[in-house]
Amino acid sequence: MEGYTVDLNPTSMAASVAWLLSTLAVTVSAINDLRRHREQPLMDDFCTECETLHQFLSDLEQILVAYAKSWASSNNPHLQIPLDPMLHTWISNCTLTLLGLQEEATRVLEMENQEDESIQSAPKKVDCTDGSEELSFDRLYQEMKTQNTNLDNFLPIMKVDLDGFLKDDIAQATFTPKVADNEAFPTGYRHQSNMERIRSALYSLSDEIKDAETRLNKCSSSFSDNANDELVLLQQDQSVSVKALAEVLTNNGSEWIESMLAGKMTFGEFSRLSPSRILDYSSIYAHFNLDLRADAAERWSWRNEGGARVNARNVGKERLQEMRSTVGELNRILKAGTSVANG
Repeated sequence: MEGYTVDLNPTSMAASVAWLLSTLAVTVSAINDLRRHREQPLMDDFCTECETLHQFLSDLEQILVAYAKSWASSNNPHLQIPLDPMLHTWISNCTLTLLGLQEEATRVLEMENQEDESIQSAPKKVDCTDGSEELSFDRLYQEMKTQNTNLDNFLPIMKVDLDGFLKDDIAQATFTPKVADNEAFPTGYRHQSNMERIRSALYSLSDEIKDAETRLNKCSSSFSDNANDELVLLQQDQSVSVKALAEVLTNNGSEWIESMLAGKMTFGEFSRLSPSRILDYSSIYAHFNLDLRADAAERWSWRNEGGARVNARNVGKERLQEMRSTVGELNRILKAGTSVANG
């Protein structure tokens, strides 16, 4: 709509989320009332999704309240709050889903209350003659799962954005949200040190792979004919790895959202990477580079002595296949598409 602007005032957005929490409570009550009248597995699934949504909304409310307090206390009229407009869309969509579920559960419950007293007194299995009830509930259930998935991906980004905002604009401030997945964000700055370890390990791995690329390019002519095909495939897959590593190491908030929408690695997945596992891959590549250096030194020695061409001894076809397998595992972790199937 022309001239329409999204209100990203954290105070009003926090109020919207507080209202959503109240709406969720009413919706859960309607679902529980319906569960007492009928046996329907989907109602149990709804309760599970509602519990998840309640946790997400509670975390989101705390983030927005923290922003609202900074907004209210700041003397800077140009203070920039790092909120993405997509959050406003998510709140709107979630509101529609909850109100739709609440309305449908209440409607079905009223219909059942109008039935004969003898039928109403005993638990009843679902028997939708036209299937419209099941279709409506299934559609609402899928909508709620989508809302939860979206917020599950957005929240880790928002927590890091908030922590950076507090560090920049409020000296000595810390924030400890109640997070379902507190391995990545257990306390105020602890997750930052973990993030630093992840990034450091990824940079080290990227450097080792780039080193291997350079060395393989220089010694490509030294491989035997039956190893050349594996060499080409390894070089292609390594290029995919280097590109994926560059992306995850330089993504900002909006780029992480684009990455998620494109089916690539999400920030939540990035934050849960194991630094020690990354370093294992880096160590594998460090040893691979050592062997490439040893082969290069041997070729240099033979050339000085006037010898014929020397095929690589430490790195042959089998070793290249092993490295392709390693790169394949890495690319799956990074959710990067390899150029060819591994195997």
